[in-house]
Amino acid sequence: MKYKINTRENFDIITPLYAQFDSKLSDQLNDLVDDSSENGRSLLIDFAQIQDMSKDNIKLLESLHHEMYNRQLSFVLCHLHTPCKRMIAEYELEHTLNMAPTLVEAVDIISMEGLERDLLGDV
Repeated sequence: MKYKINTRENFDIITPLYAQFDSKLSDQLNDLVDDSSENGRSLLIDFAQIQDMSKDNIKLLESLHHEMYNRQLSFVLCHLHTPCKRMIAEYELEHTLNMAPTLVEAVDIISMEGLERDLLGDV
């Protein structure tokens, strides 16, 4: 597997272990997202190692983002390097995808969205 997986109480942290976000990595990520969402767990992807991604990778991230939010789960990216952020901005997804500069801030986003869902679910 080309990922490190860290399971927390209500979310998983997935860290790709290679610099290139290739098609094999994309396929594995798709499977990991399916596993997390089926188990009702939000997802945080740590891109600390990823230096480059393609248009297809960006489209995959957008698709996974929508899939997770449709299931009332969070999907947050962190540690994105400048070339990856530029690609995301090029496709005008910087305001769609949840991105955080650090792992701590990404965990905060997941926590806040979880609280929001809990509060809005009680209305």
